[in-house]
Amino acid sequence: MNNIVKYIIIFILFSVIGFLYESIIGKQTNECGDSVMNMLNVCLPMLTIYGIGAIILVFLRDVFPDMHIVPLSIIGTILVTIMECIGGQFSLRYNSGHQTWNYSDD
Repeated sequence: MNNIVKYIIIFILFSVIGFLYESIIGKQTNECGDSVMNMLNVCLPMLTIYGIGAIILVFLRDVFPDMHIVPLSIIGTILVTIMECIGGQFSLRYNSGHQTWNYSDD
């Protein structure tokens, strides 16, 4: 399978799985403009943050196929955390200060 097609399928699949996960645990609202699914201004039943995270993890596995799962997981966790931090800063700066996700109880 072509790598680009593989990554597109992974992105879509995990973005939809992320949306379902967030919907099931009750963090999702019904209006696209006020929901966490508005990340990167994608008004679809998908959360792109999950898709991008999955692409990072699969890419790491493709680049380092012989690396043990523990260090690969640690590196992946660090990269996905950095990606989420950058995405949050991008969202606050370029999405009219709209906070697309918030882990506090407020």
